Amino acid sequence: MPDKSDGIGRAAPTLPLDVLVLILSNVPKSDTATLSAFLRSSNQCYSAAAPLLYRHVRFGSPTNHHPFVDMQQSTIKSRQASTVFRPGQGRPPPKLPSTRKKDLLKFVRTLSIEMHSDWWCDGLPEQSFPNLHTLRLDFSREIPNLIHTSDQLQSCVTFRTVSPKRLVLRRLQPWPGLSPPFAPYADLIQRTTDDLAFVFENSPPLRRSNYQVFLRDLLFPLPKCPAEWVAIIFCTKSPHIRYPQNRFLPSSQSLRGFDSSCELWRDLAGNIIFAFAKWVTAEPRHLVMVNTGSFSTTQMASTDTTEEAVQAAVEQQLKDGILNNTSGDGLKRKEVEERLKMVEFMTMKKYLEETDWAGVFDENEVKPWFH
Repeated sequence: MPDKSDGIGRAAPTLPLDVLVLILSNVPKSDTATLSAFLRSSNQCYSAAAPLLYRHVRFGSPTNHHPFVDMQQSTIKSRQASTVFRPGQGRPPPKLPSTRKKDLLKFVRTLSIEMHSDWWCDGLPEQSFPNLHTLRLDFSREIPNLIHTSDQLQSCVTFRTVSPKRLVLRRLQPWPGLSPPFAPYADLIQRTTDDLAFVFENSPPLRRSNYQVFLRDLLFPLPKCPAEWVAIIFCTKSPHIRYPQNRFLPSSQSLRGFDSSCELWRDLAGNIIFAFAKWVTAEPRHLVMVNTGSFSTTQMASTDTTEEAVQAAVEQQLKDGILNNTSGDGLKRKEVEERLKMVEFMTMKKYLEETDWAGVFDENEVKPWFH
């Protein structure tokens, strides 16, 4: 079957570079196969397609559906291949003569690291990413021992030296015996210049045996950072799911009907909010709480369980809790009230409409919120 990019590839030399870029900019980001095939057809096509294909690079699973670069060799890899090619193992994908590792690094705007493989950092380069904007660390599976993963992070040159404008931490997971969850990221958080996003997934692997341990560690003082904008996002798959969704219930569970087993999750969410709010009272910063209106309504005194009512209740609970628990922080009540004005509550849809969510979420994650 002929490559679907052959026609435009042959015509490319007759088109100005800016026109090629405009055409390729309309190719869906998820269609990496088209961009990859187009990139290989000529040097001019490479100049137009490479910045688009490598704007978001992932390291992690060899079966993910996003392009990534194996930095151990100067080759291009797309989702058309199902295995990771390493030196001496099978036939590598076709090489582009003008492509080198450093040529690709300059195109990377978002770097996602999916930390569920022992070898995840093997392919990370020691060079810097000169135009990196967003670094996303994503615990995409349950990991019984995150201490080992933290050791891998500390041994990775890129992790130790990069200073992203935006840092995204997703699926931070609690395990007994692990140091406070943010300790391994303290230095990285302190190097983040613009904004910081913590994404708490809908069904973290939390068990009653380590629940209290996690809450104790969560209240561990978060490190100082220069970022002026911090987002705390409680992620649900759609507007029709409560946070957190009981993992033992069907995925289609609607807004109502949760039983008392969700009390554990409700307490966790409340402690997460309290911990981060204490953080904002320590240092003035813009703190955004996203999707709190989706919280489970178990044991709510009010009969109004709409998203707006739940968000208002959470907001009031947060402010009351902070105002009543800051007497030992050396702040006067008026000072705390002024700092709490910097805390903003957003629905998930408002957050997606008004902020740049690229790098925080993937396209397939935001689609349900606009239907």
